[in-house]
Amino acid sequence: MKKYTKPYYGPNNYFSAIKFFSAGILGLITFMFLLQHKEIKSYIAYFILFISILFIVNGLRIINFIFVGRFKHINRIISKVNWTGNENVLDVGIGKGILAIAVAKKLKNGSGKVTGIDIWNSEGILDKTKYYVNQNIELEGVANKVKTKTQNASALSFKNETFDVIVSKQCIHNIEDVQERKMAIEEMLRVLKSGGKLIISDSMYIDEYEKILLDKGLKVNISPKYFLDTYPASSILEVTKK
Repeated sequence: MKKYTKPYYGPNNYFSAIKFFSAGILGLITFMFLLQHKEIKSYIAYFILFISILFIVNGLRIINFIFVGRFKHINRIISKVNWTGNENVLDVGIGKGILAIAVAKKLKNGSGKVTGIDIWNSEGILDKTKYYVNQNIELEGVANKVKTKTQNASALSFKNETFDVIVSKQCIHNIEDVQERKMAIEEMLRVLKSGGKLIISDSMYIDEYEKILLDKGLKVNISPKYFLDTYPASSILEVTKK
């Protein structure tokens, strides 16, 4: 596997951006062609123009997300906590480590640690992700602050009230079963200390997470979706455990 000299967090969505740009350009060519044929109703041509612009805008959103937006969103997430540097933090769905590493840098001058969990296997993309996260941790100089574990979010092995802060980005929606998603939220609450903060950024099921937390008598804050900085557009949910 390729050895990098700089942290590697993507490209992730390059191919999607190319598809959107290609569809948009094809649509623009079609629009120009239709304008030359007066027998074709103009509203058809302008509808195609509208769709083409949407494709191109989505392509631009992806490119912005890859190079700028995701880092801005990470900073937005970690700004929800007043860090002392001594927090014990759990990152649910660590992926390539972009969020866990950003948190670890907030803990550099204290005794705090980050535990990142994910599901890895020995085949395909999941195993590559584990390789990248370990490499990124080393390259970012936070190997003494971050450790990774293979765990399912809906069945955490940690004791009750272990963590001061729990973060999760674009993870929980990947759990297909609604009951298992509920279990994941409940497990995160279980291992969160009283007075601790849970922060979830996701593009789907935010209202579902909110209901689970409200049913437990907790006050939930949810941001609007950040269409410019995230792809897919994601909200941030935050709650403090009583």
